[in-house]
Amino acid sequence: MGPINKRSSQKENARLVATVAFTARLEEILRGPIDILPSLADSLRDQISSVGLIPSAAVSSKSRELDERATTIWNLTSKHKHNGTLGDEIALGQPDLQCFHTILLLTGIARAFACLLLDRAQQTGGITVASSNTTAALGFLNALTMRIDDLRLLKAILKASKCCLDQGQLGVTQQVVERAASYEQKLQRAVQDGKSRDLASNIRRLSEEYQVLRITLAWRQERLDLAEILLARLSPEKSVFEPTVAENLADILLEIGRDQAAKQQYMLAIHWLEKAHDVLSSQTPESLSNGAGEIRSCILHTMIRVLLKERGEENIPKAWNIVQELESESENRVAVSLLRLELFNIDSAATAQDYHDALSQVVRQIHITDTNVRTILHHIHELRRRSTRLTHAVLVVLLTERLLTIGEAVWMEKTLITIIWNFTTSSDLASTPDRLGDLFATMVTTSNLVLGTSATHAAQIVSIVQSLRGFVH
Repeated sequence: MGPINKRSSQKENARLVATVAFTARLEEILRGPIDILPSLADSLRDQISSVGLIPSAAVSSKSRELDERATTIWNLTSKHKHNGTLGDEIALGQPDLQCFHTILLLTGIARAFACLLLDRAQQTGGITVASSNTTAALGFLNALTMRIDDLRLLKAILKASKCCLDQGQLGVTQQVVERAASYEQKLQRAVQDGKSRDLASNIRRLSEEYQVLRITLAWRQERLDLAEILLARLSPEKSVFEPTVAENLADILLEIGRDQAAKQQYMLAIHWLEKAHDVLSSQTPESLSNGAGEIRSCILHTMIRVLLKERGEENIPKAWNIVQELESESENRVAVSLLRLELFNIDSAATAQDYHDALSQVVRQIHITDTNVRTILHHIHELRRRSTRLTHAVLVVLLTERLLTIGEAVWMEKTLITIIWNFTTSSDLASTPDRLGDLFATMVTTSNLVLGTSATHAAQIVSIVQSLRGFVH
């Protein structure tokens, strides 16, 4: 061996020794409360980058030890994530939420490291290929065992990748997903060759999960062009997804659509939201979970809001079609009615009566809170631009049927002031002064409300206005 090759071999062995030593130290750390110092995460990232640089020849001598240590690390991370030593970490004085996120971050990266160790160990020290005198049955059993090992490792890699992606560790996720690709392709070839019929359903599900993960990663890396290509491979026309995968994919596509809408890329947002809708529509309703209905409702609500922001006459019929779909499926009638009101605001074909009917439904059904009353009053002002007479009718319903029954004094007074303002500034209502008198009488008999200064002043104005009108006539 020449001097250069000898130095190279020594360097490779030193890297392997350092990796083994690090795994031993990591085991010790994970057996107790996790050290929250950022240096641990940095060390893990460095080790992840260097694992792939160790040549297979060097790894083969330590493959069994690496396999055992990686398995131990994985199991210890599960203890921290699920069973928890959270109380110990909080005792270190860190704020609860920050501490919890730190645990998730470190366990995610540690799992990614464990997966890469298992990957290297399996590549170099896996099952030995049968010799020429090995029976065909034993050869088949070995091959089947190898595929089961590949399947288990792919499942672990996907789980670790999701952990890292959730914590925003895009670089670590990318490195781990690259190793998942080789296992996914190998298992898919085995299915196509008819060698893994017994594992076909599991392989197919993990393959779909792998593609969904890659789409998510591409989006987080701001590579929507790549996400589009990956999604085309998973289009409903080409495959019927496993229901859980379909729901996860639809949820991711919904998030992409929301992200594009937040960036004011409205047409792109509609594109991704429609894809999300198509994924769920490709499934039979009975195969989906209860959560799928909520995802579908969020998709449709978001699509309408994006169409409202994009504006344009061609978008109005599309938005109305979505509202009709929501009305047939959604249990939240108030939310759908609020969407109808927003559509009426931009639909030139909508009448004041249409707006009144939808707003009256909202007033009678919505839960009375400060935010909801403000929303109602906002829409009342929108209705007033169309008809003061219909506005008065809605205000009276709000005051007498909702606010008086629960005794919300602040909102009762504000609503009464709005009624008086609407009444005294409207020529349509000028000929019916008794309406206000009847309303005041109702309030006196059904409420102990004592009017504040503003409402009293408004009532006095009404009295003066009515007197002046009588004087003029």
